[in-house]
Amino acid sequence: MLCPIRVSCQFIIPTTLPIRKKSIHRQRVRPLRAVAQIMVATVRGQKEKLDKFFQFNNIIRNAVSHYGIMSPGMTGTKPNNLVQTIERTSLILDILGQSPQGISIRDLSAKIKFPKGTTHRFLSSLSYFGYVRQDPKTRNYFLGLKLVELGQLLLSQLDHRKEAEQFLKDLAEKTKETVHMAFLDRDEIVYIDKVEIDHNPSGLRMASRVGLRNPAHSCAMGKVLLSYLPEEEVDRVIEEKGLVKRTEHTITDPHQLKKQLNLVRTQGYAVDDEENEMGIRCVAAPLYNEIGKVVAAISISAPAFRVTKKVIQESLKKEVTETAMKISQRLGFRERR
Repeated sequence: MLCPIRVSCQFIIPTTLPIRKKSIHRQRVRPLRAVAQIMVATVRGQKEKLDKFFQFNNIIRNAVSHYGIMSPGMTGTKPNNLVQTIERTSLILDILGQSPQGISIRDLSAKIKFPKGTTHRFLSSLSYFGYVRQDPKTRNYFLGLKLVELGQLLLSQLDHRKEAEQFLKDLAEKTKETVHMAFLDRDEIVYIDKVEIDHNPSGLRMASRVGLRNPAHSCAMGKVLLSYLPEEEVDRVIEEKGLVKRTEHTITDPHQLKKQLNLVRTQGYAVDDEENEMGIRCVAAPLYNEIGKVVAAISISAPAFRVTKKVIQESLKKEVTETAMKISQRLGFRERR
């Protein structure tokens, strides 16, 4: 059954895509159904169908990351042939994701600068496919549970996370601290795993969570991942993202940041000395794949009163770098002698 919301423009898509057809125009589908097809096909790894759909293979190839997934946003130059419906849908989902209390159709329309009627059509169609839901009492809109399903499928496809899982648990148990794993996406770090021990000695819980984003320049894992980028890429990130001051200790000077990134690359680990969050220190190390490319990072995070700079130097830096090397070797990395 096609989406009941009438949308004027239409896409022509190949019959190879699995679409139920009840329309006279059997090869036509309304734009937001096309969006749903793309999202599902991407998560299931059906990139060859997306190639046929878009008819511009170069964009698809550039959008497929090291993990084989489509990035939710492309860095660099915006493509001339970007599909407007997908761009608008992405904008709506991003805003809903940043609205924990939900958002009214009026406020959403104002944020995205669409007429209320257009916004309503987008929301109704996204609701039909489960990507958006509406609270029956407040009438506010939220992200839909379909995204949870897709998120779980996505995480299950990240082989690096699965390979690292037991090592992260062992590291958390040995150090009695919180352990994270993250990769770089759209010039920010994204947490893809978090391990906390059941009996935390301080009783404190980290505010981090899987899926959370953080600026790369202000945290240990971010500095690790930035340190292995070409210098021109680091310059681009600084120019486009800026060096936002998260705490009084955050590095906000580009020259100072690049100096520290050189040190990180030389010593093989990075420290976040209350630069991202006051009262929290972290130490992180890189993960390498089979060709020696840095693909992710892991960290140990703890309250600063317990993890002093001396503790990091005497024990935690060794624990995190050794665990990172074990995971890297599991991923196929072989250290050169």
